[in-house]
Amino acid sequence: MSVQRWLYHKRSRRLYGDNVQQSHVALWFYEQLVHAHWTEWIIEVGMGCCASSAYFSTLAFCKGIPYLGIDDFEGDYQPPVYNLDRNLEVVKRMEGRVLKGDEFSAESIAAIKEVGADRPGFVLCDGGDKPKEIMELAPLCCPGSIVIGHDWRLSPEKYSWTDKDLVDRSKVDFYEPWHSKSIELATCSAVLRVK
Repeated sequence: MSVQRWLYHKRSRRLYGDNVQQSHVALWFYEQLVHAHWTEWIIEVGMGCCASSAYFSTLAFCKGIPYLGIDDFEGDYQPPVYNLDRNLEVVKRMEGRVLKGDEFSAESIAAIKEVGADRPGFVLCDGGDKPKEIMELAPLCCPGSIVIGHDWRLSPEKYSWTDKDLVDRSKVDFYEPWHSKSIELATCSAVLRVK
């Protein structure tokens, strides 16, 4: 394990006995959004190590709503830093659905439409191209759906997107006061709503 990876591991937060990339404050904030808006489904684009996927699928299971996770799983998310297989097992036990592949594939788009077209829900955009995910995938969902763009303004050298990149405000826009609260709590997430 490299020193950089070891340091990241030491800084990481734990959830369900595994490292999770989302902060606990961010997970709490997302849960508040899910409950406050009578969310009827949860979609996660970019599952990474799947620790937050275990969290979201458990939340969906407890609410009796569907969970859909989409990722190509090309990252290095195996022990000792992460336990991808165990987290995917949690998602499966919570009756979550996982698609392995590109989030912009025909199969992924059809699954997003199937889950999110007729009733409002919650989309977490945390894959490799957040602005594209927000602008192309979020409008596939029912108006009123909440959209989270993770890593918003977190690391300019890695993620340089800002509100200027979200040019098509006819489809999705920042959702106040939730967006301002998200920034205040340092969740590194933009909060938007499908129009």
